[in-house]
Amino acid sequence: MRDLTRVPIGGGDAFISPEFNRNTIGRGGYIFRLRRGQRGASPPTCNGVRAGRSAATYYMGAEPEPGIGSRFFGTNQGGTIYQSPTRIQGTQEGAPPSPAVPIQ
Repeated sequence: MRDLTRVPIGGGDAFISPEFNRNTIGRGGYIFRLRRGQRGASPPTCNGVRAGRSAATYYMGAEPEPGIGSRFFGTNQGGTIYQSPTRIQGTQEGAPPSPAVPIQ
């Protein structure tokens, strides 16, 4: 997530708030974890990430802090958000296994 908090070289706002400057962060009763996929032959990004340092795939999971709730969430570059009553097994591509189900 840290790379997404970088301001574009040409100016403007970062993609996400600077408070999300780590790949694991607690917010709103949830712990968010980002796992990037393999780095590959990628060009430099608009916000200064060097060539070959960005990833084409990712998985983002959100789990409730103890005693806060019972819904787990996850998404990847496919854009679908999944929910589950248990921690979602992160997948870089495609749908995660059951009991995760899409919510949008």
